[in-house]
Amino acid sequence: EERLPDRWYSFTFASCAHPSRGSFGPMLKLFGHAPPDRTGKLIRMATITINGQDIKIGDQDRLNVIEAAERGGVEIPYYCWHPGLSVVASCRMCLVEVGQKDKEGKVQMQPRLVPACQTSARDGTVVITNSEKVKENRRAVEEYLLLDHPVDCPICDRAGECYLQDYYYEHGRSE
Repeated sequence: EERLPDRWYSFTFASCAHPSRGSFGPMLKLFGHAPPDRTGKLIRMATITINGQDIKIGDQDRLNVIEAAERGGVEIPYYCWHPGLSVVASCRMCLVEVGQKDKEGKVQMQPRLVPACQTSARDGTVVITNSEKVKENRRAVEEYLLLDHPVDCPICDRAGECYLQDYYYEHGRSE
């Protein structure tokens, strides 16, 4: 196991956020790896690909695809997921295409859409959130949710602060 001098170790934590919070991009660019953990060991980085963009996350970070995408600036819509609760995956709004890179770099995609809230972000994971298949699924989910939803938006307690409205305008059918 590789250890770094204490001087570098203290410089790292003085100049960037703690690795568990995910904000160590400057150190990653400067040194080509993540800063060490509190024991001085280097943290291995897992690379996942979302819409062709490589995102580095800590190898020990237990993230789902929604959280990993958020770190990379990609929004995946969801209704039922919350980081403090167990995963239900019942809304189906966060379904994405997922695959895995093998050692040669070939990507083997899964045949069906999978819930991003329930899928672990591991090294070599490939995620597509903007394909026509994913977009059509989101349109269908919005349509099914609105079939039985009351049409009282003007008097609703949410008063326009509603993910259902926001997601419908962004992902729903335009007709």
